[in-house]
Amino acid sequence: MYRNLIPQAIGVSGRQSELIEMALTYGFKGFDLDMREFMRKVNSRGRDAASRYIESARVRLDFRVSGFELPVRWSDEEANFKQDLEKLAPLAEVAAALGAKGCYTPILPASDKLQYHENFAFHQQRLGAVADVLAKHDIKLGLSLVSTPKHRKDKKFEFVYQVDPFLTLVKTLGVGNVGIVLDLWHWHLGGGTIKQIRELSPDQIVQVRVADAPQDIDPGKATEDQRLLPGKGGMIDAVSAMRHLGEIEYSGPVSPTANAKTLAGLTRDRIVRQAGEALDAVWKEAGLNRKGRLAPEEDEPELVSVAVAEEEEFIVPPEVEEEVE
Repeated sequence: MYRNLIPQAIGVSGRQSELIEMALTYGFKGFDLDMREFMRKVNSRGRDAASRYIESARVRLDFRVSGFELPVRWSDEEANFKQDLEKLAPLAEVAAALGAKGCYTPILPASDKLQYHENFAFHQQRLGAVADVLAKHDIKLGLSLVSTPKHRKDKKFEFVYQVDPFLTLVKTLGVGNVGIVLDLWHWHLGGGTIKQIRELSPDQIVQVRVADAPQDIDPGKATEDQRLLPGKGGMIDAVSAMRHLGEIEYSGPVSPTANAKTLAGLTRDRIVRQAGEALDAVWKEAGLNRKGRLAPEEDEPELVSVAVAEEEEFIVPPEVEEEVE
């Protein structure tokens, strides 16, 4: 497994070049790409110009485009769903060419229209259709659990918001390229345990998101602004989870996450640095080496954090910078 940056998951935004530069500087080996924005660049400038900066980072520094959020309104009206689904194939083709292996979308934990069994069937039909398109480009669909009460408030029918029914839903979709986004924060709020994580195989996990929560957090009243960087709250055992991922040789992305409010007042660089340092601390305590594997007992876990940028200076040519911005 490898360290991955999801800029929006820590409240960071910027131009593609800036985000890649920050990721490389603070020890990340991949990042999630905003595919809607990227496709706008492809349509206006061409694929080669839009991807030149990314390709340079991939070739020279083994930097990866890990995945992207699903740009399909699959929970919307049929016409909107079909319109977006038709656009997904060419987008997935471009994403796959960039090396992306995952596409992510949350399970909505409540509905005003559909009762539980109807919603179950609805998810099977819509997400199955999405997964079929992605499968043709060797991209997995990662489903994420949403356990915060806010997303169920004032809704007529509750749906999946706890780990057990979430895993059942993913399993019963019956599609080979559908797995889970293992978000430790929502996993904890949804009643998930380390034991359940240990029952997961690497093929079931599309992406891992690591965070912490305050020790006094109440799952029935939890809010997103209680999502803290790993190791900052003392409530979520990310170390055990990461150790298990090392044991089963999970090879995908691992991303630190935190609500932007918990990082208020910091510059973008400082936020990315703190996120990298928090993930590195968990990584080291779990006994992982730089490749995300359990280090032999005689070896110290080898980490690369802010020193990564010093290994090889990554400077984009001026003409490329102008094209991709």
